[in-house]
Amino acid sequence: MYQKIKNYLRNLWEENKDEDISDRYMVAILLVFICFLTVQTIIVLFLQINLANTLITFSTLLLFIGFYVFFRIERYKQMTKMLFVLASHISVFIFWITSEGLFGAITSFLPIVIFIVVSVLPLRYSTRGLVLTFFMISLLFGIDIYFPSWIMEYESIAAKRTDIIIGVLFSCSLTAFSFLYLKQQYESKETELKNQFERQKKLNEELDNFVYRTSHDLRAPISSTLGLISLIQMSDNLAEIKNYVNLQEKSMHKMDAFIIEILNYSRNSRMEVIYDNISFQEVYDNALQQVAHTKSSHKLKTNLEYDETYLYSSDRLRIQIIFNNIISNAFRYFDEKKPDSFLNVKIRHTKSDIIIEFEDNGIGIAPTSLPKIFDMFYRAHKHSVGSGVGLYIVKQSVEKIGGKIVCISEENVGTTFRVSLPNKQ
Repeated sequence: MYQKIKNYLRNLWEENKDEDISDRYMVAILLVFICFLTVQTIIVLFLQINLANTLITFSTLLLFIGFYVFFRIERYKQMTKMLFVLASHISVFIFWITSEGLFGAITSFLPIVIFIVVSVLPLRYSTRGLVLTFFMISLLFGIDIYFPSWIMEYESIAAKRTDIIIGVLFSCSLTAFSFLYLKQQYESKETELKNQFERQKKLNEELDNFVYRTSHDLRAPISSTLGLISLIQMSDNLAEIKNYVNLQEKSMHKMDAFIIEILNYSRNSRMEVIYDNISFQEVYDNALQQVAHTKSSHKLKTNLEYDETYLYSSDRLRIQIIFNNIISNAFRYFDEKKPDSFLNVKIRHTKSDIIIEFEDNGIGIAPTSLPKIFDMFYRAHKHSVGSGVGLYIVKQSVEKIGGKIVCISEENVGTTFRVSLPNKQ
């Protein structure tokens, strides 16, 4: 029985953990009040406090159960909060009159009423709630002093003693709960801030590295082009000038590719995931257009296999980024020694996943480099011509969609990238 109650309360708390703190307090306070009033109702059946107190206790229990039921309905939340605060004030007033006023158990409930106002009401209403509370307390003390005949006495010493003990225990329990909750929130926030600090520190280091490497990689083609312009100005040989212009074009293509990678990195970081129908043939053709100017564009045979009748759905922008970068790498690092260089793209689907495989027979990746290929600015080959950002962006894009990517490669044999994405059909 204890375990069932514990699990229920834990599930209830977890269910409300993403809600506003005042909503969570509301649930907790209502449950504590319901438990207390249930115990109080059982006690008044055995101890003759007075008939009025017995009826009020039972009625208040039913009222608070009703509050709990209505509070679980989203559209009634704010209204229930207001009525609960008002009902708690009225309950304290009535219990004060029926429980010997200042000398009864209800005195210990005054801090609880203040606590309810502060913790349950939204911030903009808290001040007004406190004004109501202090007005009610002043009214109660005035009645106690000037109209003592209005206050009903306990019918026995035992009833009064029991009521006072229960009231004090209830106040202590709710206070202890509040401190426990605040402690847990403090520790949770402290851990969260530490994690945020570490993430921010890592991001700052990554940003510093990104700015340094980006500025270096952007300046290199510019410096190269400026040098070639100087050579063109000094040369009268048409063949030499044509060669220099070709080198300039190559340098500009390199800069253009790098700028596209930076834009892809920025888009992937900032843009929300938008699911849409995907034409893989269109994505594939767009990626091939990106490498149409390369020297390997006619040396590498490509093939796309997928179920044309199936309706694929994913993030169009990030799918294009994934295709562009992996296909570009396949063309960039194809093996010139092999007569039949190929890149096969196979797409299949299950109920939960879309699996995309990019298989080539290029130069492959060394075992020592394989674990680092998705790091920013890492270049797996000494003769790499890329910026080292492409595969980093691919991995970030895959993870942004909620997928996974693995790379299987053997040096001088070939490489396979396997991308698994959620099937959002």
